[in-house]
Amino acid sequence: MYTWLSSIEDWSEKPEVEMVNRFQPYGVTEKTPVPTIKEIDGGLEITAVKGASIGYQIAEGRWQLYQTPITTKDFSSLKVKAVRYGWEESEVVVLEK
Repeated sequence: MYTWLSSIEDWSEKPEVEMVNRFQPYGVTEKTPVPTIKEIDGGLEITAVKGASIGYQIAEGRWQLYQTPITTKDFSSLKVKAVRYGWEESEVVVLEK
């Protein structure tokens, strides 16, 4: 663990303004690209740009963190978005059955 910690830059003591400037060097907040949804083996595989997490919502349920393909029979409607730290969230993609 100490080897790993010494190999990365520790931002815990940096002022928030400095961190924001690093993510937004020209004062412009980037927007996370919309995730890609692909049907595979009776399910849905969702991918996003490197560094982004994917959230999804089945029907009107809670938003969840995407980790494995979603079986198409599990939903009547599905909302998907990508989120990247320091960037705006992507547009929401809506699929309805």
